[in-house]
Amino acid sequence: MVTEPELDVLEVLRAAADRGERMHGWEVVETVRRSGATVHRVLDQLEHAGRLVAEWDAAASGRDRRRWYTLTPDGLAWAVEVLTRFRTAGL
Repeated sequence: MVTEPELDVLEVLRAAADRGERMHGWEVVETVRRSGATVHRVLDQLEHAGRLVAEWDAAASGRDRRRWYTLTPDGLAWAVEVLTRFRTAGL
């Protein structure tokens, strides 16, 4: 079973992939409007499952480093399948 937080995160990452973009963690947190702990747990699970690639950038002057997230090709295909199944059918 896929949880609502997982669906929310997959939805925003899929939209970013459709635009050819990646997202940093805080951006995902703000977009899905869930706690940082919840979002990062989902991101970690996706990364460990090989469905997501995470990369650190170099810190720019005056700001912290950011970790950028991108769905892998297999992760994107899986996200489309899961979102189609659960978001269109309802949980």
